[in-house]
Amino acid sequence: MLHAVDISELRSVQDLAKDFHSLCTTLLDVYAPIRESLQTIHKPKLWFNWEIKQLKRQMRKQERIWKQYPNAHTWQSLKDVRKSYCRAIHMEKRRIISGNVVRAQKNPKELYHLTQALTGCQVENPLPKGFSDMDLAQGFSDFFYEKVKKIHQVLLRFPQFSSSKADIPPLTTF
Repeated sequence: MLHAVDISELRSVQDLAKDFHSLCTTLLDVYAPIRESLQTIHKPKLWFNWEIKQLKRQMRKQERIWKQYPNAHTWQSLKDVRKSYCRAIHMEKRRIISGNVVRAQKNPKELYHLTQALTGCQVENPLPKGFSDMDLAQGFSDFFYEKVKKIHQVLLRFPQFSSSKADIPPLTTF
């Protein structure tokens, strides 16, 4: 990988710098290649304010203390901090959502979109996507034809039913 550089062959400082740069690039590509990673970025929640961030930090700190010293006192402290964190999130969510509903109460369209966003409902066509009605009908037809064909093939493996010839009285005798 490394090779001796003969200075007499180089004509200028630029050649030396170019050779050094290519050597460093090759070494980095071999020993520390670039890896791409996927990073998901979520929209910030409106109720996640500075106070709640501080409570979360305090809760994580208390959790580390409890893991380091597992006893009843540290466990109770962790529970108290966790309760206050959850209560603060609940109250802030309630405040933000109530404010949004009050602002949207005079506009039914905005209120509808708000409730959809809160409930997580997605309004989409539940039918499979097709190019035309004929393609959709043909797809259903092919699906059910294959189902019936499979059932027919399974039934062919069973022996054919034959009834024993028993004396069956005519209907007039009943």
